[in-house]
Amino acid sequence: MHVIQSRLLSDEAATTERMLAFVRAVLAFATLIVAVKLYFEVQFEYRPMALTLELALSYALAMSLVTRHRPLATRRAAIFSSIFEVALITVLVASTGGSKSPFYLWYVFYIVSVSLRYGLQISIVALAASIVSYTIVTTSAVSLSLAGETFIPTFLGSTGFLFILALVFGHMSEKQKSYQAQLAVVNELGIALSSLSGSAEIEKELARQAATLLQAERGWFASRRDRASGGTLYWIGEDHPSGDADLGEWAPDLVIGHGRARITNDAPRDGSLPSDFAQSQRIRSIAAAPLLAPEAVVGVLYAVNRNTGPFSASDLRLLDLIASQAAPLLENARLAERLRETAASEERLRIARDLHDNFLQTLAAIKLHLERCSLLVDKNADKAKAAIGRTQEIAAAGLSEVRSYLSELRMVGPEPGQLREAIRRFTAEAAAAGGFNARLELDLDPDLISESACSAVFQILRELVNNAAKHAKAANLDVSAHASAEALTLRVHDDGAGFDVEEARSAAAATGHLGLVGVEERVNALQGEVKVQSAPGTGTTVTVRLPR
Repeated sequence: MHVIQSRLLSDEAATTERMLAFVRAVLAFATLIVAVKLYFEVQFEYRPMALTLELALSYALAMSLVTRHRPLATRRAAIFSSIFEVALITVLVASTGGSKSPFYLWYVFYIVSVSLRYGLQISIVALAASIVSYTIVTTSAVSLSLAGETFIPTFLGSTGFLFILALVFGHMSEKQKSYQAQLAVVNELGIALSSLSGSAEIEKELARQAATLLQAERGWFASRRDRASGGTLYWIGEDHPSGDADLGEWAPDLVIGHGRARITNDAPRDGSLPSDFAQSQRIRSIAAAPLLAPEAVVGVLYAVNRNTGPFSASDLRLLDLIASQAAPLLENARLAERLRETAASEERLRIARDLHDNFLQTLAAIKLHLERCSLLVDKNADKAKAAIGRTQEIAAAGLSEVRSYLSELRMVGPEPGQLREAIRRFTAEAAAAGGFNARLELDLDPDLISESACSAVFQILRELVNNAAKHAKAANLDVSAHASAEALTLRVHDDGAGFDVEEARSAAAATGHLGLVGVEERVNALQGEVKVQSAPGTGTTVTVRLPR
């Protein structure tokens, strides 16, 4: 994951350099104005001061141009700046009065800029370079000739101020860089988790990555299988606790109630974790963070026993960031799975309803004809034979219906490469059952269709074609499907009886039959659009657009 992390940190560094370039340019122009004023008041030697100011302005302008127009060269420019700038400031102070020069404040900017770039250790080096160069300037013969003497209180105050500044900004920079690195890592983790297909895979990878990123011995994830009813607690991760284990104050429900990440580095002694559990799991340190989605509690993420010592505040912050990033991803994966389960349940209900409405009637008709045959077989053989022939026709039609239902069950979710053939098959079967002519126009590149989209296309088109076969009484049916890089577009048109769309929708909602209402709900769940155009006697056209 280091590639994306490196890019994000480079972007942050470039932003910092642009800010420093702007401040440097403002300081350079302010220095020019103050230097002109000093020249007329103190009568410094003109040439050294003018050359130094010209160099300072050119340098400030060059750094601004590099950070704005050559971002790839920003890193090398920052290294050059860290070395060159202290020398330039020293010459500027020497040429404008030594210990009396107001431009020693440039050292402040220099130390701040180095601290923001490299953190505490390098800022101490920059501080040392600044103090050494400032000492040389203020005690030099030139400085003494300009100022008359070295002002010791001013010198000590200036160097002390620089020392405090280096410490403060160094620590601030260390924390900021640590936080930026954590954000980059967590962002990459989010990208990796979002590429996984199911919630179980995300939970397993989340526990593993939490242990890796926090350098912990083990990572655990805990959640409930049925959150609404407080169902069974399950755990994921290496050597995880049992579902009925007593974790004391570290139980998932209590961590969730706490509402934020927490940590202990002395679990056997602080009493928050039961001693028998701490001993059985060999727990010294434990950290936990609840995964809270906007409208749901997703679970709890644990890290146990840091390999390199106790958990720190930085580790706790990282665990909290991981939990915040993973919570919406995991909740969305669970919602998608429930949506697929709901779609499968709707499909089973539709097939059960069709079996009830159609096949049971077929069996009832066969039963009646057989009873009639038993009465006629001794009285009128010819009528009995005719009744037997009719029974055979009804049985053949029922057998065809059963085969159709079995075919539908086999083709609930075809692979993208098999989608065209699956559509051709159910359209042909519907055309044979409905007595109409079906025309297909399918432009479905498998590379442009995911498995979930493939299932949606299949279900929607099959529902629309079956509706037309049952209700349209059409002579012709046109089915088209087109996949592009932006969307999947489906269209089913028949020249049948047509219907009043709003009236049919109200009737379907009242009776519980899905039909077009089911299609609309499925399309809306996929954030797509559906348009139904129909009127009595004019046929029906249904157009569906699904974003990729």
